[in-house]
Amino acid sequence: MHHLPLRFLGPTAALLLLGLAAPAQEQTIPDRRTLSVEFKGGSLTEYVAALRSAGNNVNVVLPDTAAKVRVPALVLRETSVEAALRAVTNVVDESIHLSVNVSIGSSPNSGPFGAPVYSIQVRQLESNSMGNAAMPQSSRARLVRVFALRTLINGPGDTATRLDVKTILTAVDTGLGVVAEHAGLDTTSSDKAVVRYHEDSGLLFVAGTNAQLSVVDQVINNLERDQKEERAAKRATSTPATKEAPAEAESLEKKKATR
Repeated sequence: MHHLPLRFLGPTAALLLLGLAAPAQEQTIPDRRTLSVEFKGGSLTEYVAALRSAGNNVNVVLPDTAAKVRVPALVLRETSVEAALRAVTNVVDESIHLSVNVSIGSSPNSGPFGAPVYSIQVRQLESNSMGNAAMPQSSRARLVRVFALRTLINGPGDTATRLDVKTILTAVDTGLGVVAEHAGLDTTSSDKAVVRYHEDSGLLFVAGTNAQLSVVDQVINNLERDQKEERAAKRATSTPATKEAPAEAESLEKKKATR
């Protein structure tokens, strides 16, 4: 029996082989735009408005109840839109559960995948018998994200700025470990994020919770930003100085030619 390599299989078949099959709407291409925002505090509606002002073509769908959700002051630098939205899920009142979903369609102006649409769901949690807010089972729902690593590994410029796959995966694993420790997850059970790297395509497949996917997104965004800054610095230092002939030497040559 002949086995086809993964590069000859479609996206759905590849995910099935990796054990990461998920609904099509969860298999989205990451949005690599970054933004910076200084939010002084206010409602979730006002926070999203600040993100829209800081970004370009940021599409966010909110329910009316978002106006009643309080978001504290936040300062974010060069982060992705999704990370900026997921960040607030951990700082709102514990009686409120927020979930962020990403959908990408097609658009003639934005390419085959179109501009991402982020939707935020707001849920008021019910108190348990101890009087504490009970987290819904969906808070640990596992989603699948696909991250492109080819630019980090084989991008243009000096080879010294390119990253080894092992370095990237180690950084991702470290980030996931911090999330697990903070949330009290059992990394030996089903709580552990599933990470698979496909060498031929340079794609990283990750199955995990919102928090786990968010930290992976932040790790890759920071690596890409550092790589761009390092390449820019190398280009600046390697640019040869402009050679300027002294005016006196040029005048002397002219005098010799007229003799």
